[in-house]
Amino acid sequence: MNKQSLIIGIAVIIVAVIGLVVFQPSSQEVDRQPEAEKSTSSAGSDIVRTVDGLHQYQPEEGRHIVAGTTTVPTPCHQLSTETEIRESNPEQLVLSFSAENENEQDTCAQVIQNRRFKVSVQAGENARITGGTFGGDQVKLNLRDVGSGENLDDFQVHTKG
Repeated sequence: MNKQSLIIGIAVIIVAVIGLVVFQPSSQEVDRQPEAEKSTSSAGSDIVRTVDGLHQYQPEEGRHIVAGTTTVPTPCHQLSTETEIRESNPEQLVLSFSAENENEQDTCAQVIQNRRFKVSVQAGENARITGGTFGGDQVKLNLRDVGSGENLDDFQVHTKG
């Protein structure tokens, strides 16, 4: 066997091995869906959205006000917000958001829309907003405390990061 035949034989073997490695499907490639696109579990442990807002405590009235924005799937959806008070020391406030299309018969483009919300709840000064849900799924609350001199009736939400 001459030197040239040996080199060609080795090259063919290398190409064949590379072809098997590159073109053979791996057992690790079964789940190709990115983590960010996976649906949330029924327990709601995955955070699927962030809700930005402002928080204010009004001591003279003994109430907490939260105002902010979140998104709904279409212009036809209306946003609803409820507050749950969990008795503990200090009290825990949980915000629950939902969005419903009140008129299912109308055709509505699927264009994400921002919706403002404002909730007010009677609770002690030390009460803490500990979480939130949107349609049963856990949300990240991005709240900023504001002073009593600010008016949350005409608010603008500006957040960083």
